[in-house]
Amino acid sequence: MEPSNITIIIAIIVYALIAFALTEVCRRYRKIGAAFIILSLFTCPLWAANRDNWFEWAKIISVLLPMVIVGFMRIAVFEKKQGAFWEIFKKPWTLWFLFFVLALNITEASIRDWQFGNYMNSLTGFILVLTIPFVGKFWRVEKITCGDLIVDFPLGWCFLYTTWNAAFLLGCIPDEFAGGLAILIACELYSLFGRHDLYIMGRIYTLAFFVIQLATTDVLPFMDSSAWANQMFVDNWGLFNIVCGAVYITWYNWQMYTGKCDQKFRHPATAPAGIYADTEVANADAGFCSRFYFHNKPENRKQLEQTNSVQS
Repeated sequence: MEPSNITIIIAIIVYALIAFALTEVCRRYRKIGAAFIILSLFTCPLWAANRDNWFEWAKIISVLLPMVIVGFMRIAVFEKKQGAFWEIFKKPWTLWFLFFVLALNITEASIRDWQFGNYMNSLTGFILVLTIPFVGKFWRVEKITCGDLIVDFPLGWCFLYTTWNAAFLLGCIPDEFAGGLAILIACELYSLFGRHDLYIMGRIYTLAFFVIQLATTDVLPFMDSSAWANQMFVDNWGLFNIVCGAVYITWYNWQMYTGKCDQKFRHPATAPAGIYADTEVANADAGFCSRFYFHNKPENRKQLEQTNSVQS
């Protein structure tokens, strides 16, 4: 028996809130986040019952293994761990590895979109790949609050990724659309609440939760959105996305060309020193939305930055 539309909608909202809450726990408490991901790998005996081909297994592993690296990297950098093992995760390769995993995952989905005939949405995915901010300048682990992985995605990229991925799910995996939409909403909350610099944290943790849930329980009966499949709607959605993508890539290249990306892409709370004036940083730290996520007292920020600078 298929769930009613109202059941699915309520389930999406509840699932999104749970995913957001779990992400905040893992974000604020690095070791809990790392332990959760590592322990989740031991659920692999359950995967065969719910994921019945190599592609689905590869998808699970391609999400969870990079998350193990994220967990160790956050601990190593923020806690300034010493020793040969921890030094491995302080190297630039970790950020480059995550950059290529993100690009590969988007490319993989875009190719699948193309195979399903969703050409406009597929092209939007390739635009997203081309506009991922560079590692050397826009990726880092912050050292002030809890070791967040910071990627300076502009609000436009976050929105485009969200609408592109949702259209991909509806067009290619409609039974998983409701669950996928829920985790997209959860990570988009970071952008909506003014912290687009934490979008990547929301995305990687919510996606990890989702693939673990699918691997161990398959699609939840009350979230099976197969009946929502509508190719005409997907085609129109793809047209909307490619128009947004064309506008965005034009804006992105202009920001890169003029050098405005240094400020336009970044949030004052996590931007490198010197990008924003002290008053702008103080205002960003003191705002409710920023304080909700950036949970160190603003007055301690300068002292912590100076300490990290000396120790570096």
